[in-house]
Amino acid sequence: MPVSLFVSDAGFNTAVGYQALVYSEGPSNSAFGYLAMGNTMGAAAGNTAIGREALLNTTGNDNVAVGTGAGMSQDTGSGNVYIGSGIGGVAGESNHTYVRNIDLPL
Repeated sequence: MPVSLFVSDAGFNTAVGYQALVYSEGPSNSAFGYLAMGNTMGAAAGNTAIGREALLNTTGNDNVAVGTGAGMSQDTGSGNVYIGSGIGGVAGESNHTYVRNIDLPL
């Protein structure tokens, strides 16, 4: 079943992609890609996820992730920026910025 925003009743959200933002209850989130913010539960707000499984598990606020799996390890933290595929981050951290250099291993 191709769904986005399946159980969401929050306002000002945008979701494009299979099960993108499917369980979110928080407002002002944008998710683009397969399972982008797909496991996000609760009132996470103000997040932007672009890429397959970007910010997959976050419940934090004001995070930005661009790239496949970017911010995938993030759960409760807020104010983080992840740029680059595979930049998972650290669960629970806040106010960190990661940019992946393509020439460096993960």
